[in-house]
Amino acid sequence: MSAEDVEDFLSDVKVKLLERDYAALRSFEGRCSMATWLALLVQRQFLDYRARTAGRFRPSAEAQRMGPQALRLEVLVVRDRKPVEVAVEILQHEGHPIARAEAERMLAKMPVRVVRPVAVSLESIEADPPAPYADPAASREQAAVSQTISKTIRGVIAGLPAQDQAVLQLLFAAGMSVANISRSLGLGQQVLYRRLRRLCAQFREELLAGGVDAERVREVLDSPDADLDLGLQAPPDSPTRPSNETSAP
Repeated sequence: MSAEDVEDFLSDVKVKLLERDYAALRSFEGRCSMATWLALLVQRQFLDYRARTAGRFRPSAEAQRMGPQALRLEVLVVRDRKPVEVAVEILQHEGHPIARAEAERMLAKMPVRVVRPVAVSLESIEADPPAPYADPAASREQAAVSQTISKTIRGVIAGLPAQDQAVLQLLFAAGMSVANISRSLGLGQQVLYRRLRRLCAQFREELLAGGVDAERVREVLDSPDADLDLGLQAPPDSPTRPSNETSAP
């Protein structure tokens, strides 16, 4: 994790400890040391953080229908991105007698899933990778969806209070962490997180009303050819400290 990611995650942990009048701390029952209990709490929080930022893997219905062996195979190949031959070796080592042909037959029945990109070393990148085939019909459809997403989000943002617009500009256009935005605008992090959750829910409702569900949005965001214009190109130069009246979530 980068230094900014660590800072952002630590902000999440602190907010978790503060929520509902320190409910997480008050739930400590003394069955282990405080240090051990806090370590477990932070570990669970980190799993939630990674699921939110990198996505949560869920097995397909077809893999569930075929049984535990297929479920394990899907995890290895789809989630962990291991080659089929490596996945077969792992399964055999774990006591699952399966041949490569059988594994490929199972994978052929499973739905094709779009996974989020991961960071790779420069040494693993080909100098001149082949250009992927672009289906014209799919490209036109994605362009139409991108236009719908852009228009919908811009419409929502245009109707937001100035401070909410500033928060979105600092987060998405300037690339600031929630912790830095909190300090810049003089807003408590807990207040800021509640506000961001409310804004995300508002975006989701408007997109669903426009016929664009979460899976479709994810496909567009994962595409290297995505063309989105959310109107957040110019963050404010000097965020002003809000008054008490405007700091309410």
